[in-house]
Amino acid sequence: MGNDGASGGRRGIDTGPWDVREGGRPRTELVDLGGLLVPLLPGEEVQVGVPRNSDQVVSVTVVRNSRALQLQAWHAQRSGAWTEGRQGFAANVLAMGGEARECAGPYGTELRCEVLGEHLTTGRHVWTSFSVFGCDGPGWTLRAVASGVGADRGPADWAYAFFAGTVVAPSAVPTVVPASPAGFGAFQPGLHLKPVLLRMPDGHVPATTTGPLPLDDRWW
Repeated sequence: MGNDGASGGRRGIDTGPWDVREGGRPRTELVDLGGLLVPLLPGEEVQVGVPRNSDQVVSVTVVRNSRALQLQAWHAQRSGAWTEGRQGFAANVLAMGGEARECAGPYGTELRCEVLGEHLTTGRHVWTSFSVFGCDGPGWTLRAVASGVGADRGPADWAYAFFAGTVVAPSAVPTVVPASPAGFGAFQPGLHLKPVLLRMPDGHVPATTTGPLPLDDRWW
């Protein structure tokens, strides 16, 4: 039995995100990033997150127009990893003087967050908003952070459909946990979880970044 997914469906049975070992998932064309297979469309920009002092790819950010969606997966052998990670993320946002409120979303409880930071171009202090949602799968937990114009748009946001079409392909647990990428470095779900490692997509030359969301108004 899968966890609840979009619109109350059962993750891994009626809806994604899917595990690569689940036979019922739709056979759509996906871009292979190693630990994640994602439904990229023409015109979408791909950026991969690499921690400082490391060559290991731990997250992917997809940019469509002025919206960005970051995905990151972790190995998680116990239930409730997403709930724990969400609560820890909210606590860190509040500790930084930001705002984090829980609300209902297509994947159950999610976060709507706001953090005051410095605009990279103008230097002005601005509030940046983003949504955080996720779910648990068999042996993993997957987190999504959506930001940019329309970050609080709700269930109609394309980010949810992208999230639902993602397939997690966890490999062997790495023996060394890489440092957290900048930006959401303080927002990792727990030291007991190890990241599902990714790789550069075949046929793509994505930008590589130590920050998760490549938008002009990012606060990290």
